[in-house]
Amino acid sequence: MLKKNVSILMILGFAFLYPYQVFSQIDKENKSVEQDLEFPCAPKVRLKKFEDKQNELNTLPPPIPPATAPTFKKWQIVIGREFDFKATPNNNAENWQWKVGDDGTGNGFWSFDPPLNNPPINNKNKGTSQIPDSEIPINNGIFGTAKGNVRVSAEIEVGQTTEVRTDEQEIKIFYSKDDMNFHNLVVPNWFFYWSQVVEGELTTSGIRLFEVNDLVTEAVLNVDPPTPIKFTLEYREDGSYSWPQPPGSNVVYGTNLLGNQMNKFKFAFVPGGLCANNFRKVLIGYPDDLPALSIIQIGKGCGYHYPIYNYGPGPNAFEAVPPESNIVRGVDVFYALVNHELMHWKLIEDFWSQAGYDSSNDCDWDFYPNDWEMGPIGESYGFDPVMEDKYSENYDPENLPNLLPIESRAATWFQEEKCRRTEMATQSNSPHSQDWSFDPSYKNQGKNW
Repeated sequence: MLKKNVSILMILGFAFLYPYQVFSQIDKENKSVEQDLEFPCAPKVRLKKFEDKQNELNTLPPPIPPATAPTFKKWQIVIGREFDFKATPNNNAENWQWKVGDDGTGNGFWSFDPPLNNPPINNKNKGTSQIPDSEIPINNGIFGTAKGNVRVSAEIEVGQTTEVRTDEQEIKIFYSKDDMNFHNLVVPNWFFYWSQVVEGELTTSGIRLFEVNDLVTEAVLNVDPPTPIKFTLEYREDGSYSWPQPPGSNVVYGTNLLGNQMNKFKFAFVPGGLCANNFRKVLIGYPDDLPALSIIQIGKGCGYHYPIYNYGPGPNAFEAVPPESNIVRGVDVFYALVNHELMHWKLIEDFWSQAGYDSSNDCDWDFYPNDWEMGPIGESYGFDPVMEDKYSENYDPENLPNLLPIESRAATWFQEEKCRRTEMATQSNSPHSQDWSFDPSYKNQGKNW
């Protein structure tokens, strides 16, 4: 009985075991097929570095770099300065292709020395290069991120084949602020590019003209609107315009050649008027050399630093106490001085822009209207309607009402205070977003660095 049971159990056990062995063999075969169908996982291309080479120094312990060294940024480069670039993976990748910006035809915008690509096969996934100074663009709008898209690709081994993998990163491109410009070797980069930023702000309304009859006995205001006056900027670094400040002298940051030259316009004299001399002096034309006069000269110091004085809100003269000042730098200096110098002309132009100049309301011929000189603003500065008030360049910005001859005190005080209040008002509008300068000293650094 026991033997029969054992035999039966063996038969039953074998019956259950045999299907397991069959299915186990099938599973092994299926797994083998699955393994044959699997694809290896290829690494991705990753852009790791595109930065000014000086950045490496900032990773070293003191005393390198010195405490005054600038802080460099990972995705920022400067034309004419070496930068490092790198992408991964380091192995199993070839035919690396780099492209920065787009020239409109699908090719890269920027050229590099040495080239980032060495056709036909380039195995460079990292290296050092630079954009040569000769590649610096004429247009300020090209800097920053406008042409700063970096695209890198490589052929990656995937099993028995290769695939092209890519990565992209946006970088910012700058220029060295104080280098002389490649396209105009007599001006620094900051003047060349910042001038473009303010070009649309250099036009004033102009002054309406009178027409006189053939006998010059009558004058009638022309119905045509005034012709706008377009100013241009001129760079100066000679004499008192130099920088740093020459010993024993004051730096001249800027000058408006037209600012107080209203007497160089064309006038006619006709009988009548309200003044004691019984004739009128009326404006009939702009000077023939207006383009040579409508120039704002910008001193070298406008690229560095400058004290802006707080004369209060106006409109009347501030109290004769030394005003507080704060130091502004870089493009803020340039923008403040351009607006300051432009205001010298606007202060005179605004009196006569629509009414035209007629000495019936300016009997002392100083181009300040009689009624304004006798009004609250004119009186607060000390204007005299029967004395020619003149502007003088020899003034102390901290003590405007004093230390000047009486005939120069009111006009100088008024103009300088108004122009310097304009400096303060324009600070909030300074074109930081368009400043792509880089200062290696970091003292007057560009606003986008």
